[in-house]
Amino acid sequence: MKINRLLKANPFFKNVVTLASGTTIAQGLQLVVSPILTRLYTPDEFGLLALFVSFTAFLSVLATGRYELAVILPEKESHARKIVRLCIILLALSLIVFTLIFTFGRNGILAFITDKRIGGWLYFVPVTVFLFSAFEVFKYYCIRHKAYRAVSESSIIKAGTASLVPLAFGFGNTGAMGLILGYILSFCTGNLRLFKVFLKHKSSGETPSYRFRDLKYVAGRYKKFPKLTMPSHLVDTASDQLPVFVFSSFFTSSVVGFYSMTQRVLRLPLTVIGTAVGQVYFQKANESKSDPLALKNLTWGLYKKLVLIAVVPLGILLFFGHEIFGFVFGPAWIVLGDYGRALGIWYFFIFIASPLSNLFFVLEKQKEGLIFHLINFTAKVLVLLLCIFLHFGALKTVYGFGLIGALAFFGFTVYLLTLAGQKVWRVCLYTFLVMLAGIVPVYLLSMLI
Repeated sequence: MKINRLLKANPFFKNVVTLASGTTIAQGLQLVVSPILTRLYTPDEFGLLALFVSFTAFLSVLATGRYELAVILPEKESHARKIVRLCIILLALSLIVFTLIFTFGRNGILAFITDKRIGGWLYFVPVTVFLFSAFEVFKYYCIRHKAYRAVSESSIIKAGTASLVPLAFGFGNTGAMGLILGYILSFCTGNLRLFKVFLKHKSSGETPSYRFRDLKYVAGRYKKFPKLTMPSHLVDTASDQLPVFVFSSFFTSSVVGFYSMTQRVLRLPLTVIGTAVGQVYFQKANESKSDPLALKNLTWGLYKKLVLIAVVPLGILLFFGHEIFGFVFGPAWIVLGDYGRALGIWYFFIFIASPLSNLFFVLEKQKEGLIFHLINFTAKVLVLLLCIFLHFGALKTVYGFGLIGALAFFGFTVYLLTLAGQKVWRVCLYTFLVMLAGIVPVYLLSMLI
């Protein structure tokens, strides 16, 4: 009863719980299945999946010009639906262009990749990009209408498909086929639930308009998204996926598999909590942007909660990672403890910065976001090049990459909070004290055990 009263009194918390509960169930499914999959598939096969996902993630940023992020912003519903239709047209055009590129440029692409097994799967990249991006478009439309239950249900359906398909294929010894097919089909099933919301909010007598004049208007009104947000996300995605391409060229597919599995595990809290919080924060911050004090309190309060949530799991990862990964995923994956320690602090700040980054869109500060992502990308490229030049091994390279990522995202987080009106010294002091209080006890415990 107390929980019900709390949910009714705090719509923000209620919406976060609705989204997070669905995402928790979805990730729970994948978490339960993962220890089985790591015994059915090798690190090498997970590496092939990671390479396919990297192609998809990178091209998905280009597919819609990031106009889907603008769906939440218009006051008029008709304008929001026009943005959705604009995205659909852009997706159709992207599907044609990418299909031509991967059909006629396949050999050129394979020349830069060591693992030639990806060759046959490149033909599936364009349609996967279409499905991936369509999911994002309809997800933001659902968030606009506060249809958080639909978003939650779609996450469960998508995760169920991504978990059960590889499981079924895994017992048939089909290699990486089950992993990649599960990834592709998950977007098919997830889109069905979201698309129902779009149809439900169709006005009576509404005739879908694809008139050039209407689409040109919304495209021009929100032109900052393709001009600034898309390049920013493109650079951010490139910096995130860069290690996969580098490792697949200079190291083995097993290294790619270890790296991608570590990312998969570390993204779990980001997906379960961070994404849900970010989607609700986006909608709430958009309502509060006319009141600077309300926006400051909302943003600072959220930051403090996110730090408190993440600090103890970070300590456990740093000092008990080997034991946990070895027990859960099997002896062949015990090295994930080293990868987790290398990337832990970076993902700690990603978890915190990801929800708050929606502030860029609310305040229409896409230019500043692009500058940050360019600096972040440049730093990571230089670190990877330096590690390769010095002939570092895979693990040392991952440590260097994680360190630069942690520094970059902490700076990014501080800047976001200054946009909301918070002082730099307050952010740094609070972060340091909480990390000290949360990590030191875990370290002492590890010394006693």
